Amino acid sequence: MKKALSILLALVLCLCCCAALAEGEKVKITIVDSDGVTVLNEFEIAKGEAVTDIGYVKEGYVLQGVYVTPALLRAYDGKPIQKDTTLFVAWQSAMADERPWMLAGSLTGYPDNAWGKVWPQDNYRLQPVEGQFNTFAIDVNLYAGDEFKIAVIGEGYAWSEVDSLDSRNVVKSEYMTGGEDAFDTGANIKVLQDGFYRLTLTTDAETISLCKISAERLGDAAAAEYSFDLQVHASFLGWDVEQNVKLQQNGSDYVWYGKFDCNDDEGEFGVKNYASDAWFAAPDGNIKVNRGHYMVFVKLTEDNKLAAPIVCETPAYYVVGTCGNGGWAADANAENEAYKMANNGDGTYSLKVSFTDKDTAEWAGGKVAFKCVYGCGGNVANEYWFGTENGDNILVAPGEYTITLNPAEKTVTVKEGKTIQRSGRRQLLSVSRSAFIYFNKCILPFAHDESHAGFLFSVAFSQCFICFSLAIVMIMDRGHPGSGIIEIKDLLLERRILGGKKLLERVRKREGAFLARFIQLHLHGNVGAGAHHARAQANQDHVERGGQQQRLRRAHGSQRNARVIRAVSAAHSRNGQARSGEGIEPIKKSQLGAQAAAQHHQQNRHQWKGNLQAAQALRQRADAARDQECVNKSHSNPTFPRARQPRPWPRQASDRIRESPHPPRQASQF
Repeated sequence: MKKALSILLALVLCLCCCAALAEGEKVKITIVDSDGVTVLNEFEIAKGEAVTDIGYVKEGYVLQGVYVTPALLRAYDGKPIQKDTTLFVAWQSAMADERPWMLAGSLTGYPDNAWGKVWPQDNYRLQPVEGQFNTFAIDVNLYAGDEFKIAVIGEGYAWSEVDSLDSRNVVKSEYMTGGEDAFDTGANIKVLQDGFYRLTLTTDAETISLCKISAERLGDAAAAEYSFDLQVHASFLGWDVEQNVKLQQNGSDYVWYGKFDCNDDEGEFGVKNYASDAWFAAPDGNIKVNRGHYMVFVKLTEDNKLAAPIVCETPAYYVVGTCGNGGWAADANAENEAYKMANNGDGTYSLKVSFTDKDTAEWAGGKVAFKCVYGCGGNVANEYWFGTENGDNILVAPGEYTITLNPAEKTVTVKEGKTIQRSGRRQLLSVSRSAFIYFNKCILPFAHDESHAGFLFSVAFSQCFICFSLAIVMIMDRGHPGSGIIEIKDLLLERRILGGKKLLERVRKREGAFLARFIQLHLHGNVGAGAHHARAQANQDHVERGGQQQRLRRAHGSQRNARVIRAVSAAHSRNGQARSGEGIEPIKKSQLGAQAAAQHHQQNRHQWKGNLQAAQALRQRADAARDQECVNKSHSNPTFPRARQPRPWPRQASDRIRESPHPPRQASQF
């Protein structure tokens, strides 16, 4: 028992010793002034305790705060200290701050500010806040992307070397950048969100690092108004504002342009909007150029932002219009060598050009429309378009020309050379088109007539006119074989001939499928198939009028006619496949198929005709025998009828069918 008590007593004594040792451990605290260098005090405190008193008083100042960083950005929060530590103190002067603090920057809503160049400064001065010591404020519209500083700026744009506040003085918020991330950079204060703000500045008359800027968003920003004064600011101009090249606005567009010369082997430049102090250049820095003459185009948005990369190239004179690529201003680029005008050395520029039918346009009356321009990179300013005296496009027929431009007098002279013969073909096609449209007006009324004989006549006349046009085009098309026929063919496929789809619908309703099918084949240029269908329609018309041969043909040739129709339809289908791009061979096969069907029909027709002649001969022999019998009986019996007078063939319908050498068949319907 005594042994156990001895051990317990020893443990208690050990613990007391350890506690005494722990209470005796100290840490060193160093107090440094706001300049980050001057040591104001040093003392020790027990490890694990917090600093509550710096043990120093500065005459004429009050303690503003204790910080753990020399930039006075992170305040000491009163936590226990476990090791030797240096603390930095900030003092607030008791002296009143009378400096004229000014808001200066690139401000969207205030382009006249221009980083403090405006004078007087009354509209941008921060005003003292009543009842608060060394506190100033200003209410202002700010927009995302605006940048500014608060500084003391004297007359004549004299910035103070000391009294300038930047992002290091900003109190962190969701509206402005700044704080420790921008430590020791002197970066501008950047606005993150549009709004109507109150900027509050708390200053110290002696220590600039103690000045703090805070932002309070009061509401939405007013609609911004932008001004523009774009100038080229360049190294080859000595970065001298007085030597800047002022750019001109292209009409009411947000496009500015100008010309300049680079006399250095290498140079760089940017474009500055002196109304808002915005700077425009390449994404990777200033735009690099070599020695030469340049034209620059700058396209902005309404809110003073770059809408497209800046174009800076060597300009030239071009002929643009419906010719070439037909891009007009877009053709004013270095790749368009074919229409680039040559310098004659006397202040004029000329180009020898050969216009073809491909360079014409329907809106220009089948002629070539063009102008001369001066530009680069697919850009042309309004003042560099040269046309007629009235400023209109110059219109010429296809042919060879020498175009001469005098920029000083703004005149264009066109000297005609050799006229291309193909222009006559174009005129013929234009006349053909007009004639086809006229046929529409003449033919459409026949589609409502009971008899479509006049309609078929107009169709035939139209076909003859087409063939005539094709013949003339083939003669005139020797230099470019086949293209004229293709244009005529395309003209037919436009379905403007014979009324197109509307006429087909009317014919189907009024006249039936036969005539509609003929018109459709006619429109597609399948004359052979159209002829077969026209023949089938003619056969039916003759049958309806009562002709005996046509009725027998309907009775005994329906199956053959059906085969012809099927063969023609198949040929037309193959012809359509050929038009879709399967080559010329299917067209030849379809034509051969149609010809074979026609020959087969002719053979069947001759066979049927021979049978008909045999039947007629048999009938004549039967009639002759009967007449002879009547004559013989009339001699023996006076009351017996005399021999009948031969009557013309055919007899009554019932006799025709009964006495036909072949049994009747059901007529097929096409």
